[in-house]
Amino acid sequence: MITTRDVNIFNRTLSRARRLKSNYFESNSRVVVASISKGNRILVYGVNSYTKSHPSTIQTKPNVVITKHAEVDAINKFVNMFDKDISNYTLCVVSLSHSIQPNLSISSKPCESCMPFIKQSGMTRVIYHEFNNDIKFSINEILL
Repeated sequence: MITTRDVNIFNRTLSRARRLKSNYFESNSRVVVASISKGNRILVYGVNSYTKSHPSTIQTKPNVVITKHAEVDAINKFVNMFDKDISNYTLCVVSLSHSIQPNLSISSKPCESCMPFIKQSGMTRVIYHEFNNDIKFSINEILL
């Protein structure tokens, strides 16, 4: 169940993504930001990268360049910074489109490469967003 706390965490993660999109990413780049939080506190952020492969990402298709996904980046940062069980924390994933306009959000459901990594980490709750056919925004959750 999505709570007002989840919406607050989501909005803060979205704000981080918008700042990155406007300041650092090329206009034609998709920006994905993931945060790991407990309660109202965001502990780490992860960001996607198109220039750096990540060894923790699982190769699901041959001859595909593996980039660093925000979910993997956030989990790795959390594990390196804290010696804690990650299962009681929430992973929030936000994605902005390739558009020059940084307010246009697109689906941020973790991909088939990230889901096994998220499960393996012990993370049990993921929130993300997507549009349905009539372009209404919704926040969803996956309980792993």
